[in-house]
Amino acid sequence: MPDAWDRERRLRVLTLIESVVQAAGQAGVKVSVCGDAAADPAVLPLLIGLGIRTLSVGAARVPHVAQQITQTDAAQAARRATQLLRARVGP
Repeated sequence: MPDAWDRERRLRVLTLIESVVQAAGQAGVKVSVCGDAAADPAVLPLLIGLGIRTLSVGAARVPHVAQQITQTDAAQAARRATQLLRARVGP
């Protein structure tokens, strides 16, 4: 379980991703995420909730990620991401 500092850093990164997705959407640009975050079972639903629709992961992780994507309700993930980011304390 991440400590408070690690949790805060993760929330800040997710906040930045949210900002990028919003700005990109206004400009008609799609946002992709690649690497470990895209394959992290705790982060993947949040990425989907923030509007990320293109992911890149290592070949060995594709089946697991694909299964998790099909099991994720995008609307529910969006509500959870919003709730998590809005509950964040601090600047």
